Amino acid sequence: PIVGFEAMVGRGRFLHEFWRRLIAKLHADDLKKLERVAPERIDDDCCLYLRFDKQLAHSGELALTESGDAIHLKLKVAAYPARREVAIGLVKRLVGERSGLQDEVQA
Repeated sequence: PIVGFEAMVGRGRFLHEFWRRLIAKLHADDLKKLERVAPERIDDDCCLYLRFDKQLAHSGELALTESGDAIHLKLKVAAYPARREVAIGLVKRLVGERSGLQDEVQA
């Protein structure tokens, strides 16, 4: 069956925790991919669209996917001013910071 689930995380600290956990679950290759494809995944309303492999997610692992059985995630990027270019820069910065931290942990 197809199940739809919608949630809204509005408070800053909860949002930061959600983002931290999401990034922590991604492998270094997916973080680099996310940083690279961010411009094509963010629309003019500053929404970031991601797709995760549903089978891997069921086993506790997150992996970006382009097609197939996927979990779709839409994140509104709190960019100021609310422009696509600003949102892209924020996402790239956050992913870059996190992937740098993961590189340090793996070294």
